Amino acid sequence: MTSQENINNILTNLTNVLQTLKDCEMLTLNEIKQIEQLKIEKAALKIQLQELNKELDEKKLLVGNMEMKRRKFLSSIEAEEEALVNKLQSIRSLAENWTNPVIKEEEPIVEVEIAEEERKRISVAPKVQPEPAVNNKIAPKKSSSVKGAPVSDLNKAIGLNDRLLFIKELFKGNSDSFAEMLKHLNKLTSMEEAQQHIELTIPHWDSKSETARLFLAIISRRYL
Repeated sequence: MTSQENINNILTNLTNVLQTLKDCEMLTLNEIKQIEQLKIEKAALKIQLQELNKELDEKKLLVGNMEMKRRKFLSSIEAEEEALVNKLQSIRSLAENWTNPVIKEEEPIVEVEIAEEERKRISVAPKVQPEPAVNNKIAPKKSSSVKGAPVSDLNKAIGLNDRLLFIKELFKGNSDSFAEMLKHLNKLTSMEEAQQHIELTIPHWDSKSETARLFLAIISRRYL
């Protein structure tokens, strides 16, 4: 092989090497571009991740506040329920341990018992001219609720002690029946209507008992 051929071969090889280097450079540049693009995407993803973490923290805080409010609400409900239970137990205990109030000597004047007592007096008295009555009215049974003055609302006229007494002895412990009775009696216009309604509604009661007469005495004030 001549020197010229050697030179040509060397040049050819160099050309191939240069082409290979160019190809490698091109590949390297492409890889560099890809790496740069990946860096950009990574940075963008990092920003998105930070935003998501921030949003997640805000939601956690919101959920925590809601949970705190829920617990406070449940705590207040439980406290109210416990207070109502204690109040109910106190009322039941008071009703179970109830005893009739002590009768005082001085009593207000009520006209409920006048007719019956007057009829008895007239039936046994001789047929003579009646003398002027000093006091035709009979004192009622003792009660803090009976004042003798007219009332516009029976619910306000009956005190707690008398209310418990009436519910226990006249309404067999049924407070709803007692409340419904007062509601209806407040709408009536005369004692006769009231007595008829009472006899139809609670026929089991003894109208001559002390408690029944006390109840009628208070009811009569509604129609004065």
